[in-house]
Amino acid sequence: MLGHIPGRAGCAQDGAEADVARLMVIRRMKPLGFTLDEMRSLLEATDRLDSGEELRPEDREELTERVRGFEMAAQQRVLALRVQLERAEEFAATLRGRLDDAGRPDAATAG
Repeated sequence: MLGHIPGRAGCAQDGAEADVARLMVIRRMKPLGFTLDEMRSLLEATDRLDSGEELRPEDREELTERVRGFEMAAQQRVLALRVQLERAEEFAATLRGRLDDAGRPDAATAG
């Protein structure tokens, strides 16, 4: 899965940089909940688009649509994570407020 990008295998420097770039894609996809198969699918599409090989227009369109689908999915997952983060921050603030209230001397007599 992490082989060199076709057409660039002759240059070790480019191959190493390509491998690092592929690992970064995986690293960024993982927290968004993408599966290994989805990661593989995206990498295959971007590898073909970036390979410099002559692609039929319909193949280029299919690959571009696949990447576009991943971009849309990533945006949706980012929004969902923002909502989760907001809820988590609200929860943490509620707990902080309880701790602050519990630390006041009059808290034991109130209520």
